[in-house]
Amino acid sequence: MPRDHAGPSPQLRTLAQARNILFGAAAVSRVLKSDAAMAAIYAHEVAMIVPDFEMKWAIVRPNESTYNYAGADALARFAATHGLKLRGHCLAWEESNPGWLATTVTAANAERILVDHIERTVGRYAGRIHSWDVVNEPIWPDHRKPGGLRDGVWLRTLGPRYIDIAFRAARAADPKAMLVLNDAGTEVTTPLGRRRRQDFLALLDRLRHDGVPVDAVGLECHLSTRSEIDPDDFARYLAALAGRGFKILITELDVSDVDEPSPDIAVRDRAVAAVYGKVVSVAAKQPAVVAMLTWELADKYSWLRDRNLSSRHRRPDGAPQRPLPYDDQLQKKPCWWTMAHALASAR
Repeated sequence: MPRDHAGPSPQLRTLAQARNILFGAAAVSRVLKSDAAMAAIYAHEVAMIVPDFEMKWAIVRPNESTYNYAGADALARFAATHGLKLRGHCLAWEESNPGWLATTVTAANAERILVDHIERTVGRYAGRIHSWDVVNEPIWPDHRKPGGLRDGVWLRTLGPRYIDIAFRAARAADPKAMLVLNDAGTEVTTPLGRRRRQDFLALLDRLRHDGVPVDAVGLECHLSTRSEIDPDDFARYLAALAGRGFKILITELDVSDVDEPSPDIAVRDRAVAAVYGKVVSVAAKQPAVVAMLTWELADKYSWLRDRNLSSRHRRPDGAPQRPLPYDDQLQKKPCWWTMAHALASAR
């Protein structure tokens, strides 16, 4: 599908739907409200949105007694207005938590606080949510905890069973939503990626053995132009997840060009597109893949443009990163066309 395609370009959501895949993207309510052109692209291009950060604890729970759903409600209204499905992200994570959580939660009250939050949050959107990232990024081998689990307030107070508690509470609050265990870094073929994958699969096997209601896995796919993605290995990994009976979602796809040495935008964009092509072409051929989402749609709204990020997320030449399908002028980039071609040609 060449970039100079003469007729109207297809929608990614239409191309994905032909593969029984929902194409979507993360979004922020203030962007959809303030940028009409960006909002129009979401309404036209995607079949599903997920809050970038407006359902995370740090936003929803500014203090123990206050719940703030303003941003999440706005996204839910946008989805309903435009006939889009809505994902929930996320109910339990060892990051992006309010300061009060670490000083308030103890082994005695942790389960109550976690379950109350899930009951209220999931219950609020019950019947309107396609899927919930119930537990986010549970694996973090660098923390050197048993099973490779990520350290944090929930693991320290409840142990590994915090995952079980969260999924069971979510199922009770909305029996129809797809419940997802979402993780990062298992897609790559580096030694760390393989270790994370091994720990992730072991956790999934344990949860399935214990009857924990995990319906699907989310693979974030925050990648870079230097990520070691072997298509055959990635296909085998997806098959291993599907063989265990899980649906699969690509939940947070973007490709950093921070390590791409060339300052030439065309060169950088081609390198980004090549990684998109590897991921999408493999995922589109796996029947267990039910959704594919990028983390935002346009470069200017990418988390990789955040000035507060560490230096490892900044290009040495100071140029802003270009990790997403649309550029700062909201024009389609090579990775958009690569995704379209991969979806259209998947067999």
